Amino acid sequence: PNQPAEEQDEELVLDDDDEDDEEGAEEGKDDNDDDDEEKPKVITAKMRKKMDVMAKMVQKEAGQVILTLEKNDLTPTSMNVTWEQDNIKLLCSYNWQGANDGTNTIFVPGGPAKFVPKTTFPYVIEQDSGFQAADYNYVRKPWDPFAPLFTALGVMNPGHQFWDVDVLADRNNLRILLEFCQGKANGPLRLDVHMVYNTLVFVRKGEKFWRRQTNGIGNNFEKNFTQVGDDMEDATSHYRAIQYPMGPLNVVVRFEADAYFDDSASGDLDPTETDAVTGALLAERPRYDFRPPVRVLQKGHIVPTAQMAELKTVTHKEEGTSSVACQDQLWFGRTTHLFTGVYKIEDNKGKILRLKYENAKARVDKWEEKNQDALRMLVDLL
Repeated sequence: PNQPAEEQDEELVLDDDDEDDEEGAEEGKDDNDDDDEEKPKVITAKMRKKMDVMAKMVQKEAGQVILTLEKNDLTPTSMNVTWEQDNIKLLCSYNWQGANDGTNTIFVPGGPAKFVPKTTFPYVIEQDSGFQAADYNYVRKPWDPFAPLFTALGVMNPGHQFWDVDVLADRNNLRILLEFCQGKANGPLRLDVHMVYNTLVFVRKGEKFWRRQTNGIGNNFEKNFTQVGDDMEDATSHYRAIQYPMGPLNVVVRFEADAYFDDSASGDLDPTETDAVTGALLAERPRYDFRPPVRVLQKGHIVPTAQMAELKTVTHKEEGTSSVACQDQLWFGRTTHLFTGVYKIEDNKGKILRLKYENAKARVDKWEEKNQDALRMLVDLL
């Protein structure tokens, strides 16, 4: 059901240092041999507050407990769970329109911004500030977050059937479930699970709709190192739905793509181009009307999955800067290109010292082998 716009106050607004969300949490996280093992965690007052809020959300309108699962209850499936490069299908893609004009408009097929590397370092940018939507699908359609996906699918693949799809989920939800299979503490949290004909559908509930940015440079890094297409100036985040096998299961995964990488791209952006880049932070949290149906404007162009790129930042350390640990994010999104900006804060600005590019497929393959048992447990859990 569509709910009136004034009811969106139930969304949880978090400071950027309170959360561990999909797109901005890996700054400074080491990529070492132990990054997939559970580490002791110090619970801060802010973390405790968030946990208390989420514990209440878990119980809201919930019935009796019908099943309790422990990690030890899971049996790894006998079939390997691997990244099959030749077995990835793009179902649809889209961007939400940025203008708050009373409509719920998406651009189909839309398109990610192009990654544009810099030629001179260090490169100085402002620190992030303001509000950013963690996921526009839940911000714009919180009671029907897959509506834009199926609307875009009706345009790009109108004859596609879901009868053989076992699981439909956002990438971050699968990452959360994988952490459970790895034995990591990641709660309390809530996923609403629906069985629609033959398909198991996961919907995130009550968290991380908005972020209040108070430090870091992740958003402005993306803004300064990407360039939008000529007809996409009023677009926000780019979303893609891809279908691939996960062991014996057939899954459809939706995720946000930061950018695409074209080897021919080069040169710095001028200020007007930088200002046009999508995903700008908002000084105030906007109020959207959930009620209008999703409307389609045909804009953009289809970009191959093989060109998708993930953009990350990591703080500079005198003793040596580690790589960003985001292998699970790359694996579920079938993303090979990884750009990491190494930076430090000086005079309340972010100074990007260097840019690292990596075709991360080899690193992800190593991660896949190391986490094969957990991936097989995830299949059993699903």
